[in-house]
Amino acid sequence: MASKAINLLLVDDDVVDRRLITKALSRFSPSVQFNIQTAETVSEAIEHLNTSKYDVVLLDLNLPDSGGIDTVQKVYNTDSNVAIVVLTGLPDEKMGLQTIEKGAGDYLVKGKFSDDALMRAIRYAIERKRPEQRLKRAAQEWRTTFDSITDFISILDRKGNILRVNRSLSDALGVEPQQLIGKRCYEVYQCPNQHTSCCPHAKTLRTKKPSSAVFFQEHMGIYIEVTTSPVFDENGEIRGSVHIAKDITDRKRAEQERKEQERLKSEFVASVSHEIRTPLSIFKNIVSNALAGVKGHLNPKLRESLEMANGTIDRLARIINEFLDISKIEAGKMRFRLAKFDIRSAISETVRVLSLLANEKDIELKTFLPDRELVVNADRDRIEQTLINLISNAIKFAPDGGHIFVRAKWLDATVAVEIEDDGRGIEAGDIDKIFDRFVQIEKQIGPGEQGTGLGLSIAKELVEMHGGRIEVESELGRGTTFTVLLPLVPQESYLAAFLGR
Repeated sequence: MASKAINLLLVDDDVVDRRLITKALSRFSPSVQFNIQTAETVSEAIEHLNTSKYDVVLLDLNLPDSGGIDTVQKVYNTDSNVAIVVLTGLPDEKMGLQTIEKGAGDYLVKGKFSDDALMRAIRYAIERKRPEQRLKRAAQEWRTTFDSITDFISILDRKGNILRVNRSLSDALGVEPQQLIGKRCYEVYQCPNQHTSCCPHAKTLRTKKPSSAVFFQEHMGIYIEVTTSPVFDENGEIRGSVHIAKDITDRKRAEQERKEQERLKSEFVASVSHEIRTPLSIFKNIVSNALAGVKGHLNPKLRESLEMANGTIDRLARIINEFLDISKIEAGKMRFRLAKFDIRSAISETVRVLSLLANEKDIELKTFLPDRELVVNADRDRIEQTLINLISNAIKFAPDGGHIFVRAKWLDATVAVEIEDDGRGIEAGDIDKIFDRFVQIEKQIGPGEQGTGLGLSIAKELVEMHGGRIEVESELGRGTTFTVLLPLVPQESYLAAFLGR
């Protein structure tokens, strides 16, 4: 297979030299094919280079319109990718080396080289140019990619001086990239102080790790999320950072709008809930007094109706309280009355209150408590609210005649309260959803009293606000176990407080 033809531009004003070189190159045909174009001046050569692609230029240094090193420089500046072999009439090695420094691949002295030497020089110059061409293509591809990224990217040295920026950043600022080179990062982004404690570049220099921060960029009127990543030298020393600024204005505004909507929703729910509680309390008093016989004897049907109404009022009160709790949590207004107490007493009291509910379904509700004290520093009412929620849920889903076991365990610095039932259990795909607000897995299980779907969410929030967590294990057909984990008060600290020391 014939090799690819070499496109060659021969630049020489001496017609004899041109004829000799053309003849020398023809000797290598047909193994090597040359497509030869000639020029007698630098101006003519530049015109050819601007209109056609050449693999190599054979260039006489002294031409009618140019001489010496300038001749090489002009050709190189026109097409830096073309290989250049210099033809000189003087055996001046210093001049030859200077031409190579200016971009030539090799040089030959006229009348002193053989045909083979000419071919070697051409091949050498072309091969020597190929790595440079690959590097230039790679650099151009990198630059194109760098400029096509919509984020604002700059490369900084240790002092925060900008070494390079992409087109997105310069366009956003309305300047050319070169105008930003050498400026300090904080000048471009108009930060008041380069030494601010939240400067991610400064932090990256200290930690040698990526860092990020969010700023409002007043000049561009946008929120930006800045991330800096360290740049290391060959010795592992940090040289600077890659500074990436992402426009997050839309995201920030969406977050602000969402927070405002949540605030308005919470205020609405709280306002409506408070408005409902007053008439509900009046209804509760009226019904309770009637059931107590304050208004006289009640016939069985009326008593049954009033008891139903009383139960409905209690359920509405629980729903309102749940909405109020969620509103307080969302608004960050949930307040706790912290005190040290033995959680065993809270468990016993909760089980006592709910035992009547368990008895109605013939459910065995049993506790297993250790002999040692399990002291927590918490709001007892909120902890009992959590236990009531979890145990009443267990009663709701346990079968008639089923079993519920409430255990308290000491785990180093933590107390674990387990509520285990032998109900239907929860499908694996639903376990991750049960703490989500307004989710009611029971609706998929069967009939029964429906709540708001807020109880478990509130329980989880309350426990986490006490520095604990809730875990759940369940297998369909084998029941469910909820575990409340809370930090214990060290025994010596509790004794000191108890003794007033």
